[in-house]
Amino acid sequence: HFGLRKEWLSDFLRSLQNWVGLNNLGSRQFEAMLMWLKHAELIAGNKRTLEITKLGKKLAQYGVENITTWAVVWVNLAFNSAPIRWYTTEIPWGSTLTKPEMISKIGEMYSQSESTRKNSITALIELLKHTPLGNEVGLGIEINEGKRKSYYKKGWDEPNSCSVLYSLYRYAEKKGKYELTVKEFFEDPDGGPYLLFGISQDKLERILRGLSTRGDGFIRVNIVRDLDNIFLDETVKSFEVLDFVE
Repeated sequence: HFGLRKEWLSDFLRSLQNWVGLNNLGSRQFEAMLMWLKHAELIAGNKRTLEITKLGKKLAQYGVENITTWAVVWVNLAFNSAPIRWYTTEIPWGSTLTKPEMISKIGEMYSQSESTRKNSITALIELLKHTPLGNEVGLGIEINEGKRKSYYKKGWDEPNSCSVLYSLYRYAEKKGKYELTVKEFFEDPDGGPYLLFGISQDKLERILRGLSTRGDGFIRVNIVRDLDNIFLDETVKSFEVLDFVE
């Protein structure tokens, strides 16, 4: 039930392979952090055979003050972590929910005990509160009304193009296809910029056009009238697009 925290990820990215011996987390916090790192695809193996992934090494170059680091973490958590996947797919943009409401709602999809559901939502809320994902990215802005706290799923007002491009490549890897359309991200989303960040279609199309003019070959788009085609390079791995972090 421990959520990922900014200072925990900062410590990991500073020390990487030495993190297991250098961190000052309690045993339960440590086990929780291992799971977050694995779900974020920053490590493979376990604490005895810890392997830092190429993505983990890449994000270590940028650190926790670069918002792209958090966007990348969120994309991968949405694919690998059940509570994050639930939050991205089942809670619509513009929703405001209290913690008890989330605990009740997650029970509609997962039939675990109430204590298990409570722990999952506690971890989710801690992730949103203790990292830039909640307020800065707008994925769960805390609203205090006396003793009542709720969380507003607003969306990312100013998404950067690198984060969008990474989300497209992770989507392509998951789907096994590199010719995409803008429509599929809005009509029946199963990943991608709208589902993950709440990016509107107009804003997404502007970002895509900007990406296609960079000339790095990562993406071509054909967004004219009824055409909304996106072409990615299937020889490129998602972590490789992060060489162009803004």
